[in-house]
Amino acid sequence: MNTKPVKMKRLAGFLGLCLAMTASAAWSAQTRPNDLITESAVLSGKVTPDPAMGYIFLRMPRGMTITLMRVPDAETVAAWEQDRQKALAKAIKNYPGDISTWEDDVALLKKARPKDPLPPRPAEPTLEAVEVLPQELRDLLNIGIFRRYAKGTAFDEPFLVAVKPGTYFYAGTNTTCMCMGTVAFDVLPGKVTNLGATLLDKTPSPSVDMTVPDSLKAWPVMPAELHAHGKFNNYFRVIVNRMPAIPGVLSYRRDTVIDERTGQALPNPKLVAVQKPKL
Repeated sequence: MNTKPVKMKRLAGFLGLCLAMTASAAWSAQTRPNDLITESAVLSGKVTPDPAMGYIFLRMPRGMTITLMRVPDAETVAAWEQDRQKALAKAIKNYPGDISTWEDDVALLKKARPKDPLPPRPAEPTLEAVEVLPQELRDLLNIGIFRRYAKGTAFDEPFLVAVKPGTYFYAGTNTTCMCMGTVAFDVLPGKVTNLGATLLDKTPSPSVDMTVPDSLKAWPVMPAELHAHGKFNNYFRVIVNRMPAIPGVLSYRRDTVIDERTGQALPNPKLVAVQKPKL
């Protein structure tokens, strides 16, 4: 994978950068990516379908939060590469100062604590070593708890969110990462991709509620077409899990993810920042 381990103490700053990047995009005055839409805004005409925007509709129990990530496209990769180059240039500029500080620290330690091991000399900056916001976190999407679409029940609350069109995958909940195997789906411009309650259904079946509120029936709604998505990094270091097998969509051969549409095994990438569950 094209990512390096991210120090968790820097993650908040990285996510802030992600939000700033999103806010700077030129979208319609109605909505921007990651905006949660309410039924009142739809009924009043304040929000109408934007042909340049994608939408995701889903249902979940009250109090739950799910995370979706967007598969990096060429634009995302280009922004990631540009940020790496900027970070490298900054690291190179700061390197002489880092060496000077290290030399001062070594001199002090030799005098004050001569038997203690000395800190290693700072390595010269390289493109591979610089840390920037990983590609998969640049369009991170958290849904749940706040700003539901309409009033629901304790076990069924609806949400509608505006997003950049593209391919998204289910990353997990606020406590669990589906990083050992999950599902992805496409979001088309001007369309509402309806997930219903499929992401949280532990025994996927045709009985899953896929209805949408009457207020959305005039919008172009299409059911989500799920397909297998391979392993990814457990960036938030929560409990490791995987999506249950879904006939015709997703299965497993031991720890290998199988795309049931083609019967092919998906690659097993080298993962970083993975936290094993503590039993």
